Amino acid sequence: SRIAEWNGWSWSALGAGLRNGYVQAVMRFQNQLYAGGSFTHSGLKERRYLARWTGTSWDSIPFTTGNCNVQAMIVFQGKLIVAGGFETAGGLQVNNIAAYNGTQWNALQQGTNGIVYAMAVYQNELYIGGSFDTVSGVAAAHVAKWDGQNWAAVGVGMNQAVYTLLNYQGKLFAGGAFTLAD
Repeated sequence: SRIAEWNGWSWSALGAGLRNGYVQAVMRFQNQLYAGGSFTHSGLKERRYLARWTGTSWDSIPFTTGNCNVQAMIVFQGKLIVAGGFETAGGLQVNNIAAYNGTQWNALQQGTNGIVYAMAVYQNELYIGGSFDTVSGVAAAHVAKWDGQNWAAVGVGMNQAVYTLLNYQGKLFAGGAFTLAD
């Protein structure tokens, strides 16, 4: 049911799985598995958009009550960064990106004005890509970076959405719908 575990020889289900939507991101944080996406349930229990695997079942994480779609997760500066299309996290206005320390949510300033699809850590900074053109009031065409304190544009940016980012061999790679970069 939308999430499975491979042990080297075969696949197995993780409890009742996650349903009524998709799993779009998985990440290990504080030695636990987190899943994010557009799902709303595990079995008959409500598990909206973000869940933690306990080893035997899925547990809810206090996240958002509105419509949501978690697109990406990454660990940066000891926090789980969750991004996608959502307005709130833990009751705070976050605008599509938020940090979770295991018990509490924090906004990364004012967030973005559009969906965040991808994240990568490059040169000790968090890079995000998506369908936004501002992040925390800073003009940033579909790609931006966070140093832990402030957001900044990455060059001129792209002319269309960025859907994936990767730090590979000392360079940052981006992919998406764009036809022009800088």
